Amino acid sequence: NVILMNEGQKIFGTLHLPLQDTSKPVPVVLMCHGFAGNKVGKYRIYVSLAERLAMEGIASLRIDFRGSGDSEGSFSNMTINSEVSDATMALQYLSTLSGIDSKRIGLLGNSFGGAISIITAAKYGNIKSIALLAALYSTAKWKKQWEEFKTKNMANSVDMIAKAFEGHLPGPNFYPDFFSLNLEPSLQKLKEVPLINIHSVMDERIDIEDAENYKRSRHNATATTREVRLKKSDHGFSDYTERLMVIEEVANWFKQTL
Repeated sequence: NVILMNEGQKIFGTLHLPLQDTSKPVPVVLMCHGFAGNKVGKYRIYVSLAERLAMEGIASLRIDFRGSGDSEGSFSNMTINSEVSDATMALQYLSTLSGIDSKRIGLLGNSFGGAISIITAAKYGNIKSIALLAALYSTAKWKKQWEEFKTKNMANSVDMIAKAFEGHLPGPNFYPDFFSLNLEPSLQKLKEVPLINIHSVMDERIDIEDAENYKRSRHNATATTREVRLKKSDHGFSDYTERLMVIEEVANWFKQTL
């Protein structure tokens, strides 16, 4: 287990190392979970991914963002900037870790963590490959709901907002950056970084249109972009066969690009 400190609060993570002994530094992947998620993931998908990467000689670090999972902090204080800060802290830790090749670092982002990974990669500037799973691109849908709540001045607006955010109620500092999210500048900075984007046409949480927007934003990328469209999975990859496919796609991707 790994414990990192950021702004006086502990971030808990789990580091997986390759199964085979190696005398050379190995590549590593940092995993960024989704909104109010944790380092295990639904159906333990991050654990499965980490174990599969280890089979390919790739290390990985799964972290809980502050305010989520086991990490310290209150969820009500979570913002885009706080999660980017946590991810950056984790990348800095990995870059100095013995046995890790600091020039072969990958980022995996799921759902809201997809947007976090894109912003972090652009700011950090030393990411060799990216994998996105059901990644958020636009917050327009949630902004529309927010405007409706304010317009109607609904008595139960707090409960409605919490419902919109999967039962969680972000604090007031969360909304400005969330509703003004614009990934275009970050994606332009990542034109030379290979990227795979896996998304299901049946995703009920983040529309397949978000995946198409990522595709559009990568039209002038000089690095490889791979688009994978699933046909049966929901947002959490509940379809067992397709979830195994996702794990294999990610493992093969990082094996090829790190």
